[in-house]
Formats: sequence, C-alpha cells, structure tokens
Amino acid sequence: MPRVKYQEALGLEVKRGRPAKGNKPSKKELLELYVIESKPNREVAEKIGCTKDMIFRFLKEYAIETRGPVKGTKLWNYDLETLEKCMKDKVPENLLGRLAFQRVRFDIM
Repeated sequence: MPRVKYQEALGLEVKRGRPAKGNKPSKKELLELYVIESKPNREVAEKIGCTKDMIFRFLKEYAIETRGPVKGTKLWNYDLETLEKCMKDKVPENLLGRLAFQRVRFDIM
C-alpha cells in the first residue's frame, strides 16, 4: 500500500517530481529548430537552454511528431568475404586500396 503524505491527508496540493531545469521551449522554437532545421534534440536543448528530456516532453505536449531512430546499415548481415568479392567486381581499383586500408584499421581495434 503506498504511503500517504500528510499534505495529501490534509487536502493540500502536493508537488511531485523534481522542478524543471531551464527554460520552457515554445512551440514556435521547437518547430523551427527540430522540424525545419532538423537539429538533434541535444542541440535544440543547448540552444534553448534546457535539458533534452524537456525537449522530448514538450514535443509530445505540442503534438510534434518525433523522428525515429536512425536505421543501421544492412551490410552487417553479410559476411566479409562476400562483400569483398562483390566489391572487386564492381568498385574501381583505386577505391579498393582505400577500403582495404580501412579494413586493416578496424581489424586492429
């Protein structure tokens, strides 16, 4: 059974959660920065002077559709040998050298 605070028992208004940190973003600011300029939540929060969580909350409150997560590449579904074989057939030779260098660099990490 949840604990009843004495203010609630007396019929007084009880504040819940932490107080907001920073400025409240306006709908106009969010539309301009998030939708029109396509800035990420963190940049919008820095520019307005609030937290990224406030940005999420007010996007929901103002009924502004959020962007979904960035979809990853499908290249991870293929094994490396198959990709190398396809690249040799279709990619110019000078570009293959740069890609091979990048592969060596990632194998070391």
